[in-house]
Amino acid sequence: MRNLSCALLLGVSACGGSTATSVLQLELGTGGPGVFFSITNGDTVSLIHGPQGAQHIWICLRARALSGHTALVDLAATGPSGVVVSAPFYTPLDFAPVSGAPYEQLDGIRLVVPTPEDVLGKTVHLSARITNAAGVAVDARDVRVQWEGA
Repeated sequence: MRNLSCALLLGVSACGGSTATSVLQLELGTGGPGVFFSITNGDTVSLIHGPQGAQHIWICLRARALSGHTALVDLAATGPSGVVVSAPFYTPLDFAPVSGAPYEQLDGIRLVVPTPEDVLGKTVHLSARITNAAGVAVDARDVRVQWEGA
């Protein structure tokens, strides 16, 4: 009985306070610089005429439990046929703390779409993946695309 009591006592003390670590989380949204709009499956996002003649979809990301502020960001837009219709986007970027919020934010990312006909009026799969010392997090939405202001 004494051995059982010691084992229970050791187990309780070893399990003491919470040692759970936060899990890296990612939320995919849209919006230009300084703006974040949550999106859900079925929402409509805008295709924007860019300043250098191309067109893009604004992407914004919110991350929780990052280790530091930098993460490798991988974004893609995939058309209905399963073919990637956006320009490659795979680069390290810095997330910014948001005062009083439990997340850091990266906004105003231009995901370039070289051929508007690949996305306009169609359901497109937007996907985001971040890799950081805290791990990997992914998020995705199926959205409709239209020209801005249409």
